[in-house]
Formats: sequence, structure tokens, C-alpha cells
Amino acid sequence: MSSKLLVVDPDGRVLLLDCQDPGSLQTRWQELPGGGVEPGEDEAQAAVREVLEEAGVVVPLETVGPLLWTQVASFSWRGSRHVAAHEGRVARLPGPPQTRPVELTGPEKGTILGARWWSPQEVTAHQGRFFPRSLPELLPQLLAGHRVDEADDDWDVPGSGPAGSGAVQVLPVNRRAARVLLVDAADRVLLLQGRDPADPTQGSWWFTPGGGLDDGEEPVQAARRELSEETGLQLAAEALGPVVFERVAHFRFAGRHYRQAEVYYLARIERHDVDTSGWTPLEVASVTGHRWWPRAELRTTTERLYPSELADVLDRVLSA
Repeated sequence: MSSKLLVVDPDGRVLLLDCQDPGSLQTRWQELPGGGVEPGEDEAQAAVREVLEEAGVVVPLETVGPLLWTQVASFSWRGSRHVAAHEGRVARLPGPPQTRPVELTGPEKGTILGARWWSPQEVTAHQGRFFPRSLPELLPQLLAGHRVDEADDDWDVPGSGPAGSGAVQVLPVNRRAARVLLVDAADRVLLLQGRDPADPTQGSWWFTPGGGLDDGEEPVQAARRELSEETGLQLAAEALGPVVFERVAHFRFAGRHYRQAEVYYLARIERHDVDTSGWTPLEVASVTGHRWWPRAELRTTTERLYPSELADVLDRVLSA
């Protein structure tokens, strides 16, 4: 996940990076600053850090607003194809921008040529490329605080896209899912280890039990069914209680992009020995293990966890 930040100064200008592809120097574009989330960070903290590193602009964390933009983009960079999920927020600076020396990392050197402030009118009039590609149309909506979940975009395929930019938009599969935060008497949470059989380069990650809703199912029914299939644990509906967390996840799996609206339930139990005999063929191929995780380890592990804010969510719901 790449966390982007639309930084707005008191004059209404927005901060953009001037970028080029070191593997194809004729490929040039203007991009919102931002980047990957490091262990121990949330998405807002990552975006603030990236803006300081890439543009040397200090953004107070308290000025960062809620999630407003999501998109999965495919693109070529340094001679290789990449697929990345992006999300964006808006930060409005309370005064003139404060700056520090730019500290580009290795991959950023040769890609980021500089940064400057653009008026909305300049963005609209610019004939070059942006990332996100639809930025001229997207900008008024983000500045007004409107949420925009964009269709997937492949930069390398010409076609009809926003503002005649050549984007090909492939609509993601919209999906609803229900998941369970299963916590035992030792205050451990059960996580499954997953992978994408169609793309081993993604590596592995850990996620909570649960899955997509079948036709006609309510979320609580799906949560109970998935929990039984994946772990062998059968719980009554009242054991799950109300929804304690919601999010929208964007990801690629088995060659397709998904936009998945997820709800999470909390279930407290004494103990349970996981039974995988009810796994579907897809789960057999994509789930490689399971583990009861002590909550403290969620904050120190370098493994990928989904949701990434799992430790904070558990702290909140278990202290309520």
C-alpha cells in the first residue's frame, strides 16, 4: 500500500513531485508525494514522513484528514511491471510551508527531480502526465472533501481515459466480506497465513478468519460460516455481537483486482484447536498456515498483517 498526501498551502496551491523513469528518461510526470507504510506507522504517519523525505516540506500530523481516494495502478518503472494499491488524504497547512533538506532514498534518487507548488488552474492547464492520471478532475473533489474510489488504471496501455490521458480503466470486482477477531483467554488473536497462488512474487501475509458474503447472506451469517470452514469453530450469532470495525480494502488476487468492503466482529473464547478439514480448494491452495498471535507481537513483527492497523483495532475493542 502506498499512502499519498495532497498537501495544500494557505494560498490553495498543491504540492507535486516532478518525476521521471530512470529506465526511460523520456517518461516524465507530476505526482502526489507519498510512499509505503513502514512497520509501526499508520497511513497518515507514513504520508507525512514521505512528504518530508521527498519534498522537504513539514506537514503537522494533526492537519492530515481522513481517507478520500483509492486506486490500484499498473505501471512500468525501471524496466519492470508493477501493480500497487494507492490511497490518499488531504493535509491543509495552517501557515507558510516550513521546509527541511530533502532526503531521498536509493530508489527515489534519479526518479524524483524536484517539487513545486501548483495552483489548481495550473494543474487543469498542464498538458503533461500526472499520477494519479485523473488529478485535474480529481482535485476539485478532494479539495471539497469528497470520497473517490477510482477504477484500476494501467499506465502502459493506450485507450480512452480521464481527460483524454490515455488511461484504460478496468473496474475492480466489488465484494463484501465479514471477518472475525478471534481472541482466546491468553489474549492471543488467531491469524491465518495466506499467499496468492497465481503470483508468488507477492510473498505471504497474515489475516483474520473470514471471507466474502454468499448471495442472500447477512454479514454475521457469512462470518460464522467462514469461521467454521476455516477453523472448525462453530459459534452462535450472539457470540459475535455487533460490528466493531469496518474498512474498504483494495488488493489483487488470482489475476484480478478487488475492492472489498469488510466488517469485523469480535469473539472471545477460552481456547480452540484449529481444524482445517473444512477448507475449500481455494483455501487449500492459498492458506499456508495459522497461528495464535500474542497481541504485543503484532506491534513488533516485520510480517505483513491485514488489516495493517490490527494492533490498534484490538487495543480499542478489547478496552471498550
